[in-house]
Amino acid sequence: MSATTLEKAREYAEQLTTADKAVLLDFLLLKMENEISPEIDALWHTEIKRRAADMDSGKDPGVPWATVQTNIKKNFGFS
Repeated sequence: MSATTLEKAREYAEQLTTADKAVLLDFLLLKMENEISPEIDALWHTEIKRRAADMDSGKDPGVPWATVQTNIKKNFGFS
């Protein structure tokens, strides 16, 4: 894909409503799901295990759900 085509796609995506962006994101993620290499998949599994271990050990205390909700509303324009 050329840089021009990618830039046009980005400009178009920026004009979408939040709901339409979510639909587009879902579509792209589903398309990519079949393209993930075994190496990338293995790296993600390693990262997930590391993050879970950090949570279990208390190294990463996580973020309270109320804080996550507030951040989502603030960053994505939900009320």
